[in-house]
Amino acid sequence: SAAAKFASTLPQWDGTPLAGRSISIRREQGVGDEIMFSSMFPQMVGMARECVIECERRLVGIFARSFPGATVYPTADDRRVPDHIASRGIDVEVAAGSLPQFLRRRIADFPAHRGYLKADPQRVDRWRERLSQLGPGPKIGVSWSGGVRKTRQPLRSIPLERWLPILRVPGARFVSLQYTRDAAAEVATLSAQHGARIEHWAEAIEDFEETAALLCALDQVISVCTAAIHLGGALGRPVWVMAPYSPEWRYGFSGDKMPWYPSVKIYRQPAFGDWEPVISSVAAELERLAGRPAG
Repeated sequence: SAAAKFASTLPQWDGTPLAGRSISIRREQGVGDEIMFSSMFPQMVGMARECVIECERRLVGIFARSFPGATVYPTADDRRVPDHIASRGIDVEVAAGSLPQFLRRRIADFPAHRGYLKADPQRVDRWRERLSQLGPGPKIGVSWSGGVRKTRQPLRSIPLERWLPILRVPGARFVSLQYTRDAAAEVATLSAQHGARIEHWAEAIEDFEETAALLCALDQVISVCTAAIHLGGALGRPVWVMAPYSPEWRYGFSGDKMPWYPSVKIYRQPAFGDWEPVISSVAAELERLAGRPAG
C-alpha cells in the first residue's frame, strides 16, 4: 500500500552538498518504486556523513546487504524515525522519489550498472540446486498479472492461456514469480487444461530475500509490468518485460531500453490491447535462447 505521508520537522534537502551532514531518505509509493529509486542510494551514501534509509519491511534485509554504508530501518505505522537513530541527529531529509531531480536530470546521469542490489549468496545456491532438479534447459521466471485495479491492473495483465506460445517453447522450464492470491490455482488450471507446466513455489514469493535469490538463479525473467521487473533489473538480471501500448512513465514510450535497468528489454504492444505480436516476439526470442547450448 502507498506509504502514508510522514509529518516532519526536518528541513528538506535541496541538493546542496552533504559533506559532514546526515540525511534521512524516506520511502515512497509502491515496493517497485522503492527498488527503482534505491539505485541512487550508493551515490547518497558517498555524499553524506551518514545516510539513514527508511524502507518497506520486506526490503530491509536486501537493502542492508546492498547498501552497507547506510543505516536501514523498516517503516513504522506512524512513519517516525526510530529513537535510537533519530537521537544521533539528522540534518536534512528527502523523499526517495525526489532524488531524481538532483541526481538523474539527463539520460547521461543514469549509470550503466550491472546490478546495485545483492541477493544472499547461500540462498542463491539453494535455488540453483532446486532449479537443476527440473532438468536441462534454461530456467525462466514468469509473472503474468501486475498491480491492482487502481494501478491499471487489467492493462498490465495477460491471462495465462495467452502465454501458451511462450510456455510451449521446447526445452525451457518455467517457474512462477506471480505473487497474487490465485496464482497457484491458475497454474494448476493451466496444467490440467493444456499440459503446460509452471512450478509455483510459494516460499519463493512470500519473502523478498527468497525472490531475489531465485531471480539470481534463473536464466531469464519474462513478465508484465510488476515488481519482478524492478527487482530483476536492480539485481542486474536479464529481464524481458511485456509492456502495454501506453505504459507508465518509467517504461518510456519508445525503444526497448529502460534507463533505470540496463539488463531489462521491453517488448511493447504495437496498438492498444494487442498482445499477439508481443507474445510471438518473446516466444521467438525464447526459442533462440533455449536452442543455444547451455554454458
